[in-house]
Amino acid sequence: MYPLLMLDLICLLGFVTIALTSDRWWPLWTAACALVQVATHLASVAQIGISPAIYHGLKGLWAIPMQLFMVRGITLDARYRSFSNQNIGDPPALLRTWPRIWPR
Repeated sequence: MYPLLMLDLICLLGFVTIALTSDRWWPLWTAACALVQVATHLASVAQIGISPAIYHGLKGLWAIPMQLFMVRGITLDARYRSFSNQNIGDPPALLRTWPRIWPR
């Protein structure tokens, strides 16, 4: 349990660092999923009455949306960059819905 907690803490720190230096939304969502994973581990360490079955179900649950956020965000970022590199006007509506957090 503790090695997995340490690994998730390292991942959380990495995702938070990426989220703070990025100008996109998906790293924030990924960091939020990592935070929930770490909170699940800490609740188990604090032994606040979580049954082992619920703990084992929750400890890997947030990895799926985290990976989906990363894949979707990276895919949309790559499409946006390739479209904007062509200089043919505004990007399609799907790509405009993936906003920047702050302009560069």
